[in-house]
Amino acid sequence: MFALSKIGWLLVEPGNVLLCVLAAALILLWRGRVVAARRLVTGAVLALAWLAFTPTGVWMLTLLENRFPVVTVLPAQVDGVLVLGGALDPYLTAQRGQPELHEGSERILALVDLAARFPNAQVVFTGGNGTLDPLRPDEATALRPLLLQLGVDGGRVTFEDKSRNTFENAVFSRALVNPGANTRWLLVTSATHMPRAMGVFRHAGWDVMAYPVDHLTPGDYSYSPPLSVTMGVQQAALAFKEMLGMLAYRLMGRMAELFPGA
Repeated sequence: MFALSKIGWLLVEPGNVLLCVLAAALILLWRGRVVAARRLVTGAVLALAWLAFTPTGVWMLTLLENRFPVVTVLPAQVDGVLVLGGALDPYLTAQRGQPELHEGSERILALVDLAARFPNAQVVFTGGNGTLDPLRPDEATALRPLLLQLGVDGGRVTFEDKSRNTFENAVFSRALVNPGANTRWLLVTSATHMPRAMGVFRHAGWDVMAYPVDHLTPGDYSYSPPLSVTMGVQQAALAFKEMLGMLAYRLMGRMAELFPGA
């Protein structure tokens, strides 16, 4: 299922779909089917213009991010902090010899901050090799030197390095730490990813508290089109991936809710 999910996303990713549409139009044009080619090109151009000059992608991301609000008041007692991987590129880190962070670097900042705020809490980072190449390094191992640079005691953090996706994050981490029934755990991940993550953890029987970070929108559905084809496609693709992921997880029985919220 992991390999199928990776391959399936390549087939339905909006940018790839539009490229295939244009490629099909080119083939039709070379075969002399001008009218059909024009229709496909017109559809692709209109789709690109729609994503660039309307806030469709932003609004989709806002819908995801608003499902779990920003935590402004933390509980007095926190027993554990669980941070999902996805903030660091382990392959580039190994190749370049220095930490190479993604847009989700706020997850790492939250780990450092929460570890300092709750010195008695257990801290867990979960993230393995999320690619189809089994020889690629895992994220948990790549993160260890960075945490030391940031002043986090390496012995303070428990690393789960086998998980490849959100479902395995929940299952493997729960088996690793065996949280008590009455313990309070914070779940840290990007706000757009939080609905799917919370749905999986709830279904796994782990009652965690959402601590979303890495917000991409102001949250008020303001009319702010990206005015960029590249950005518009990226925003729509990210939101579509999360929504499609929730649907797939629901159909596979990995989530009890279709669109989890607070």
